[in-house]
Amino acid sequence: MIRRVSKPIGKLLFPFTRVAGHVTHPPLILATVQTDGSYAHKTGDARVAAILTPTKSHNTFRHLQSISAESSTEAEWASISMGLELAISHSEGAVGVENDCLGVINTLLSPHDTWLRHEYARYWRYRILRQAKGFVWLGLRWIPREQNRADDLFRVATTN
Repeated sequence: MIRRVSKPIGKLLFPFTRVAGHVTHPPLILATVQTDGSYAHKTGDARVAAILTPTKSHNTFRHLQSISAESSTEAEWASISMGLELAISHSEGAVGVENDCLGVINTLLSPHDTWLRHEYARYWRYRILRQAKGFVWLGLRWIPREQNRADDLFRVATTN
């Protein structure tokens, strides 16, 4: 008798794709940063969140802040920049960034696609790529929303 599996047993994530750095291959140990952006259409409130899992300690560092943004996509762009700032502030040289916004990740991974319609997207891409130059190795990948722990920071903040 053959049984069908109703739920996937595990989830396979794509590897990080290199965006910048002096080294072409990822080091064996990477710090990871999960980022997420939130935007409330009714109020115009925007927030960004990031969780850094560093290479040098067993602690995780969480950061949540309000920002000025005009859309949820801009909040996603800003969250990646803020995640990189968090990694820089903790002296991480090799970092893998995870985010659940496929459009933003694809844009950052496409070096030949330089035209962006929104001014904020051009600003944030420029800022992120400038921050990326300071890393030994920097990679990006898309993750499913349910695996993004940075999203949990928004829920924790609303209950407090």
